[in-house]
Amino acid sequence: MRYFPYEKFTLATTKKPQEVLQIIQKDLVKPSYNMDKLDPRINHFCGKVEGDRFEVLQIVHWAQRGKVYFCPVLHGKVETAEGGSRVKVAMYPKNWPFALVFLAVMFYFGLFSGQPLLLLIPLFIYYLMLRYTEPTKARLVTLLEAREQV
Repeated sequence: MRYFPYEKFTLATTKKPQEVLQIIQKDLVKPSYNMDKLDPRINHFCGKVEGDRFEVLQIVHWAQRGKVYFCPVLHGKVETAEGGSRVKVAMYPKNWPFALVFLAVMFYFGLFSGQPLLLLIPLFIYYLMLRYTEPTKARLVTLLEAREQV
């Protein structure tokens, strides 16, 4: 089990680099206040694809406008490889420096304020940060029909 929701991984797929980028681009949706039109069984991404790189954030249907700021952002680069392409990805929470400072401050106040219930807030946010890393990674693997390289 990881203790910080940061991960670098590489995916291998038989698709060509342009195909991979087109698949990601096709899955991108613009978050809006009316998320009812999206199928809640499918976790879509929002973000951008530029050149051979992409930056995407998974949309969470129960959140306001579909964005949750503790969900991980995927920064990726698609490269040509033998038999297809290789996708190098770094995954970490959006605004992670702010998130770490916020969690540390809340934890400090929870410890020393005499209000032990304040400890639950940073622990819950930390849990949510860890909880959304694996489903986001799995969604990208499924979308690209790829396998993880070790």
